[in-house]
Amino acid sequence: MRIHHSYSDPPQTPYAPTWDLQIGYSSIPLRIERLVSICLDKEKEILKLPPAVDFDNKPTDGQTGLGLNSTTSRFSRYNVFDWDTTETNLLKKYVRKNIEQYNKDNGNKTPQYLWVRCWVNIMRFGQKIKKHTHNSDSDCYLSSHFTVQCSNTATCYINPMNMQMIEEENKVGQISIFPSYIPHYTTRHLSFKPRITIAMDILTDNRNLLVTKPFQNFVRL
Repeated sequence: MRIHHSYSDPPQTPYAPTWDLQIGYSSIPLRIERLVSICLDKEKEILKLPPAVDFDNKPTDGQTGLGLNSTTSRFSRYNVFDWDTTETNLLKKYVRKNIEQYNKDNGNKTPQYLWVRCWVNIMRFGQKIKKHTHNSDSDCYLSSHFTVQCSNTATCYINPMNMQMIEEENKVGQISIFPSYIPHYTTRHLSFKPRITIAMDILTDNRNLLVTKPFQNFVRL
């Protein structure tokens, strides 16, 4: 796994902030053509579901700007890992494996049990994902996305400490893993072939969390 580190400068005072933000990248060997077909075949079925709602119980697209008529806006209503296909089952295994490697490379242990919410982003010509974060609460852990189909787009990550931008070209078959509080967005999609990514939020097996937060369509990872 390739890890991009964003380091702070050496502190000059006891109160100067320090940080080391890590974004991990790795390739996953899947039958991409089959995964493209699965995602596009599921699109109409997903759009029949109601959009997710925010904390005010209002429909939301997760602040992505993709609108309420998108698969993204149903992110809490389904889970890609419930589809029970060869490709999505393999992807789930590789996601777990890559999270373990990401943690190992960063000197952290991976909890025995993790929960994952997984949805598909399908973007058409002219669309882009606006800057947003997935979770900045005290229980936040990791987020990830896997590129299924793309054409000359990139994902941009923002270091929230110094606002430095880290741009990574999207590559088919590549997974990225990053802390859930990192703001990110995409460049505009300018191809008539849909841009397809599979996004994920991962949480730890925190018993208090299970009680206090609605675990809508999370599955064990």
